Amino acid sequence: MDEVYALAELFDTVSTTHTSDGVIHKSEWAAAMLGGDGQGGGRAPRAAPSLFVDRVFAAFDAASNDIVDFPEFVRGLSVFHPAAPRAEKAGFAFRVYDLEKTGTILRTELRALLAAATADNPALALSGADLDALVDAAFAAGDAAGDGVLHPSEFQAIAASRDDALAFMTLPGLRALTARYPGYVFRKQEG
Repeated sequence: MDEVYALAELFDTVSTTHTSDGVIHKSEWAAAMLGGDGQGGGRAPRAAPSLFVDRVFAAFDAASNDIVDFPEFVRGLSVFHPAAPRAEKAGFAFRVYDLEKTGTILRTELRALLAAATADNPALALSGADLDALVDAAFAAGDAAGDGVLHPSEFQAIAASRDDALAFMTLPGLRALTARYPGYVFRKQEG
C-alpha cells in the first residue's frame, strides 16, 4: 500500500496548487504541466489556455466533469509507466489527438495539437512548414484507407511501427516508483 501513499503525495502536490478540495482542477493541472502559474512558468502568460494541456486533462478526466479525482489520476498516470502496453499508450494518445471526439483524427486536429504542444515547449521551435511536413508524413504513413482521416487502427499501426511515436507517453520516473512499490503496475480497468 506504500505505492498508494506515494501517488497520493504526488496527487496532493498537484491538487493543492490553487485549492485544497481533494481534486485537480484544470488550472492546477496546467500549473503542474507548464510550471508556475499554469501559463508557461517564467515565460510571458499566453492569452489563451493551452490546447495540449486541456486535451491531456480531458483524457485523464474519465468522468468528463472538469476535475480529476485520485482514481482518475492513478489510472491516467499508469498509461505513462514504461511497462504500460503500447496499445494502451496509443489509445490514450488517440483520445488526446481526437479533438472533435469523432473517433478519427483529422489533419487539422493533428496540426492544431502539434502546434499547441510546440508552443508550450520553447525547446521545440517548429515553423508552420515543419508542422505541415509532420502532418503530411503522419498521414502518408498512417492513412491506409486513404480517406483523409486516421482511424484508431491506423493510429495503432503508426505507434506499433515507430519506436519514437509514443516516446512522450513514457515517464521513466514511474519505473523507480514501481521498483520501490511493486504494487503500482499497469492494470487495464475492467468494464
